[in-house]
Amino acid sequence: MNYWLFKCNEEMYRVRDRMEDPEHVITWPVTRYKEEIKAEDIVFLWVTGKDRGICGAFRVDQTPSEMVEIPKEQKFWTLKKHWNKKVSRVIGTIIHRVSPSFEGKMMKPEYLKGFPMLEDLPVFHGYQNHLNFKVSPKHGRKILNLFCQ
Repeated sequence: MNYWLFKCNEEMYRVRDRMEDPEHVITWPVTRYKEEIKAEDIVFLWVTGKDRGICGAFRVDQTPSEMVEIPKEQKFWTLKKHWNKKVSRVIGTIIHRVSPSFEGKMMKPEYLKGFPMLEDLPVFHGYQNHLNFKVSPKHGRKILNLFCQ
């Protein structure tokens, strides 16, 4: 099993609204690592921008394949052009949503950096012009444990 961090720009996709929706099936675009992302991998959803952080996690059920957005997901896209285009996507099942006890319903960078082993998550370093990032097994296990606290 591998761990991944997938980024989301809320100006394009309302991911926090999505995390409040009870539907468990989710899809996500994949721009890199298409050959490496497999069923049973775990993906952490990272909101970008000023109010950023991890807002949820899902288990990959179907490896990346070319498809348009599934109907239940379309309402979360802010522009129709983002869901009616055939792109590489994974299909997964939401397994964790950040508790409302977290400010903004997210594990913010300041919180995550409070754990020495998480200081070097890939989204904390350099210019991040990608959508999908590998997360080491030690980082992945630690983040999963934070959902259970």
